[in-house]
Amino acid sequence: MKPIFEIQELQHGNHVCLLYRSLTEQKNVLVSLLKEGIDRSELCLYIVDEQLEPELAKRLAADGIDLVRLQQEGTLQILNRYQTFLRYARFDPVLEQTLAKKFTGLRVIADMTWALVTGCDQLIAFEAMLNNHIPRWKMTQVCQYNLERFAPPIILDVLRTHPVALLGEHICPNFYSEPSEF
Repeated sequence: MKPIFEIQELQHGNHVCLLYRSLTEQKNVLVSLLKEGIDRSELCLYIVDEQLEPELAKRLAADGIDLVRLQQEGTLQILNRYQTFLRYARFDPVLEQTLAKKFTGLRVIADMTWALVTGCDQLIAFEAMLNNHIPRWKMTQVCQYNLERFAPPIILDVLRTHPVALLGEHICPNFYSEPSEF
Protein backbone atom coordinates (compact mmCIF):
# COMPACT_ATOMS: atom_id res chain seq x y z
CA MET A 1 0.00 0.00 0.00
CA LYS A 2 1.29 3.43 -0.90
CA PRO A 3 1.86 5.66 2.13
CA ILE A 4 -0.04 8.58 0.55
CA PHE A 5 -2.87 8.40 -1.97
CA GLU A 6 -5.34 10.79 -3.54
CA ILE A 7 -8.96 11.58 -2.67
CA GLN A 8 -10.05 9.58 -5.72
CA GLU A 9 -8.70 6.44 -4.06
CA LEU A 10 -10.96 6.61 -0.99
CA GLN A 11 -12.85 3.36 -0.53
CA HIS A 12 -16.14 2.44 1.08
CA GLY A 13 -15.36 1.63 4.68
CA ASN A 14 -12.85 4.47 5.14
CA HIS A 15 -13.25 6.61 8.28
CA VAL A 16 -11.19 9.73 7.64
CA CYS A 17 -10.33 12.81 9.69
CA LEU A 18 -9.64 16.14 8.04
CA LEU A 19 -7.83 18.60 10.26
CA TYR A 20 -7.98 22.13 8.85
CA ARG A 21 -7.26 25.70 9.93
CA SER A 22 -9.18 27.89 7.47
CA LEU A 23 -12.48 27.98 5.63
CA THR A 24 -10.56 28.00 2.34
CA GLU A 25 -8.69 24.82 3.28
CA GLN A 26 -11.92 23.14 4.37
CA LYS A 27 -13.74 24.22 1.21
CA ASN A 28 -11.01 23.04 -1.15
CA VAL A 29 -11.11 19.52 0.23
CA LEU A 30 -14.92 19.55 0.49
CA VAL A 31 -15.23 20.39 -3.23
CA SER A 32 -12.96 17.47 -4.16
CA LEU A 33 -14.80 15.07 -1.85
CA LEU A 34 -18.23 16.07 -3.16
CA LYS A 35 -17.23 15.97 -6.82
CA GLU A 36 -15.71 12.52 -6.40
CA GLY A 37 -18.81 11.22 -4.60
CA ILE A 38 -21.12 12.63 -7.26
CA ASP A 39 -18.95 11.13 -10.04
CA ARG A 40 -19.25 7.73 -8.31
CA SER A 41 -23.06 8.03 -8.08
CA GLU A 42 -22.94 8.06 -4.28
CA LEU A 43 -25.50 9.74 -2.07
CA CYS A 44 -23.56 12.66 -0.56
CA LEU A 45 -24.52 14.00 2.85
CA TYR A 46 -22.82 17.12 4.07
CA ILE A 47 -23.40 17.87 7.73
CA VAL A 48 -22.68 21.56 7.95
CA ASP A 49 -21.89 24.03 10.70
CA GLU A 50 -24.99 26.26 10.46
CA GLN A 51 -22.90 29.39 10.99
CA LEU A 52 -20.79 28.60 7.92
CA GLU A 53 -23.51 27.21 5.66
CA PRO A 54 -24.17 30.40 3.61
CA GLU A 55 -20.46 31.03 3.03
CA LEU A 56 -19.72 27.41 2.10
CA ALA A 57 -22.71 27.28 -0.25
CA LYS A 58 -21.43 30.39 -2.00
CA ARG A 59 -17.92 28.96 -2.31
CA LEU A 60 -19.17 25.59 -3.59
CA ALA A 61 -21.28 27.33 -6.23
CA ALA A 62 -18.22 29.32 -7.32
CA ASP A 63 -16.45 25.98 -7.87
CA GLY A 64 -19.19 24.74 -10.19
CA ILE A 65 -21.21 22.63 -7.76
CA ASP A 66 -24.89 23.24 -8.52
CA LEU A 67 -26.29 22.77 -5.02
CA VAL A 68 -29.91 23.39 -6.00
CA ARG A 69 -29.88 20.84 -8.84
CA LEU A 70 -28.04 18.20 -6.80
CA GLN A 71 -30.42 18.65 -3.87
CA GLN A 72 -33.47 18.44 -6.13
CA GLU A 73 -32.09 15.23 -7.67
CA GLY A 74 -31.53 13.83 -4.19
CA THR A 75 -27.82 13.31 -4.87
CA LEU A 76 -26.72 15.81 -2.23
CA GLN A 77 -28.27 16.56 1.13
CA ILE A 78 -27.00 19.40 3.27
CA LEU A 79 -28.06 18.81 6.85
CA ASN A 80 -27.38 20.40 10.21
CA ARG A 81 -26.68 18.71 13.53
CA TYR A 82 -30.36 18.65 14.48
CA GLN A 83 -31.22 16.69 11.34
CA THR A 84 -28.54 14.06 11.96
CA PHE A 85 -26.45 13.46 15.06
CA LEU A 86 -28.92 14.86 17.55
CA ARG A 87 -31.94 13.26 15.89
CA TYR A 88 -30.78 9.74 15.08
CA ALA A 89 -28.69 7.50 17.24
CA ARG A 90 -27.92 5.44 14.13
CA PHE A 91 -27.47 5.98 10.39
CA ASP A 92 -29.85 3.13 9.46
CA PRO A 93 -32.58 5.40 7.95
CA VAL A 94 -30.02 7.03 5.66
CA LEU A 95 -28.54 3.68 4.64
CA GLU A 96 -31.98 2.32 3.79
CA GLN A 97 -32.63 5.40 1.65
CA THR A 98 -29.27 4.90 -0.10
CA LEU A 99 -30.12 1.33 -1.04
CA ALA A 100 -33.69 2.21 -2.04
CA LYS A 101 -32.49 4.89 -4.45
CA LYS A 102 -29.83 2.56 -5.85
CA PHE A 103 -26.87 4.81 -5.18
CA THR A 104 -23.52 3.07 -5.31
CA GLY A 105 -22.82 4.05 -1.71
CA LEU A 106 -23.01 6.76 0.89
CA ARG A 107 -20.48 9.57 1.36
CA VAL A 108 -20.86 11.45 4.64
CA ILE A 109 -18.81 14.58 5.19
CA ALA A 110 -19.38 16.04 8.63
CA ASP A 111 -18.23 19.32 10.10
CA MET A 112 -17.75 18.22 13.68
CA THR A 113 -18.21 21.63 15.31
CA TRP A 114 -21.64 20.40 16.42
CA ALA A 115 -19.76 18.68 19.25
CA LEU A 116 -18.60 22.04 20.58
CA VAL A 117 -22.23 23.13 20.95
CA THR A 118 -23.58 19.92 22.45
CA GLY A 119 -20.48 18.97 24.42
CA CYS A 120 -17.53 16.78 23.56
CA ASP A 121 -17.91 14.28 26.40
CA GLN A 122 -19.19 11.48 24.12
CA LEU A 123 -17.48 12.58 20.90
CA ILE A 124 -14.54 10.21 21.02
CA ALA A 125 -16.75 7.26 21.99
CA PHE A 126 -18.99 8.14 19.02
CA GLU A 127 -15.97 8.26 16.66
CA ALA A 128 -14.62 4.95 17.99
CA MET A 129 -18.02 3.32 17.58
CA LEU A 130 -18.11 4.40 13.93
CA ASN A 131 -14.94 2.38 13.30
CA ASN A 132 -16.89 -0.81 13.99
CA HIS A 133 -19.77 0.09 11.69
CA ILE A 134 -18.43 2.02 8.70
CA PRO A 135 -16.46 -0.93 7.24
CA ARG A 136 -19.69 -3.02 7.14
CA TRP A 137 -21.57 -0.42 5.09
CA LYS A 138 -21.06 0.94 1.60
CA MET A 139 -20.05 4.19 3.23
CA THR A 140 -17.16 6.65 3.35
CA GLN A 141 -17.10 8.96 6.38
CA VAL A 142 -14.99 12.14 6.51
CA CYS A 143 -15.00 14.05 9.81
CA GLN A 144 -13.81 17.66 9.60
CA TYR A 145 -12.14 19.23 12.62
CA ASN A 146 -11.14 22.89 12.80
CA LEU A 147 -7.78 23.09 14.57
CA GLU A 148 -8.56 26.64 15.69
CA ARG A 149 -11.71 25.56 17.55
CA PHE A 150 -10.92 22.16 19.06
CA ALA A 151 -8.49 21.85 21.96
CA PRO A 152 -5.27 19.88 21.33
CA PRO A 153 -6.25 16.99 23.67
CA ILE A 154 -9.43 16.44 21.66
CA ILE A 155 -7.47 16.54 18.39
CA LEU A 156 -5.12 13.86 19.77
CA ASP A 157 -8.13 11.68 20.60
CA VAL A 158 -9.56 12.35 17.13
CA LEU A 159 -6.33 11.07 15.60
CA ARG A 160 -6.57 7.95 17.75
CA THR A 161 -10.04 7.16 16.39
CA HIS A 162 -9.54 7.66 12.63
CA PRO A 163 -7.63 5.01 10.65
CA VAL A 164 -7.10 7.50 7.80
CA ALA A 165 -6.08 11.19 7.84
CA LEU A 166 -6.59 13.75 5.10
CA LEU A 167 -3.72 16.19 4.73
CA GLY A 168 -4.41 18.78 2.04
CA GLU A 169 -5.76 16.58 -0.75
CA HIS A 170 -3.61 13.60 0.20
CA ILE A 171 -4.97 10.67 2.16
CA CYS A 172 -2.57 8.94 4.57
CA PRO A 173 -2.87 5.86 6.72
CA ASN A 174 -3.02 7.23 10.25
CA PHE A 175 -0.35 5.51 12.33
CA TYR A 176 -1.75 7.13 15.50
CA SER A 177 -5.07 5.32 15.11
CA GLU A 178 -5.80 2.73 17.78
CA PRO A 179 -8.15 -0.26 17.64
CA SER A 180 -11.67 0.52 18.83
CA GLU A 181 -12.92 -0.93 22.10
CA PHE A 182 -16.59 -0.76 21.07
